[in-house]
Amino acid sequence: MKRVLFVSVLSLIFCGLLSACSMISDPKPFPGLETSASFETTDATTALTEASSETVSESEAAPSSDSEVEFPTSAIPADSLEQQLQLILSCSDLWKYDASSTEICSYCVTDLDHNGRLEILMSSFSTTSSISYTQCMEVNETFDALTACVVTELNGDIQPMESVVCYTDGKVYCYAVSDKVQTVWQETNLTKLAMKLEGGKLTEEKLATATNSSKITSTDLESYYKDAEDRPITRAQYEAIYDTHFSGWRKAEIGLGWIGGNYSIPSLDMLRASYEAFTVLY
Repeated sequence: MKRVLFVSVLSLIFCGLLSACSMISDPKPFPGLETSASFETTDATTALTEASSETVSESEAAPSSDSEVEFPTSAIPADSLEQQLQLILSCSDLWKYDASSTEICSYCVTDLDHNGRLEILMSSFSTTSSISYTQCMEVNETFDALTACVVTELNGDIQPMESVVCYTDGKVYCYAVSDKVQTVWQETNLTKLAMKLEGGKLTEEKLATATNSSKITSTDLESYYKDAEDRPITRAQYEAIYDTHFSGWRKAEIGLGWIGGNYSIPSLDMLRASYEAFTVLY
């Protein structure tokens, strides 16, 4: 009897050892542990993915420093635009220029100061004396009349061109224009100016001048460059004068829709197309 009991005990011990070895070789987690760990991993991965998505979204949504200052070239509502164009056309007797056979005149509809009120520019050029004249009229604050802008120190600087570079700090808009004067056949002066419309005044600021002089032949050229104070500068400084003067300002090339020729009165469609060309090119 003792022997049978002893053998039974040994059998139980042996079976227990086999079961323990099986658990060691193939360990199983406690009930619920595997599920809990799986959820924790999934939650962590999901949270990381969501955080990454939020970071990307915020990065894409955040405006760059360059986009903080915009060029609102179409800030005028369509109904107001049509009303202002009609007003400009009905007041054509105020800005119409009676050009002679030796003169060329052009018109352009803009919003140079981006105040939501249109201007019409008139530029005339005499082919015999190389003298030009500029006139600017703006829709008034009550949108029922045109007001003549005060034009100061302009010597034919608003000439018909397809585009002009504009610099802005978000409040003031300055346009890079140039004035070319040929004093004698041997000398030509090209002045770089910054033009702006502010408070009903169209003004310009002289930034630099280049003088090309030929004393013997047209190929024997001497060039001189000066700043606004007539102090000598290099050609590189002259070429970079706008970016230097307006350092920190945003710039863009703005299209201009000049209506060329000697039209007696531009049509409403012409005026509309002229303003539609007043947009950012780059």
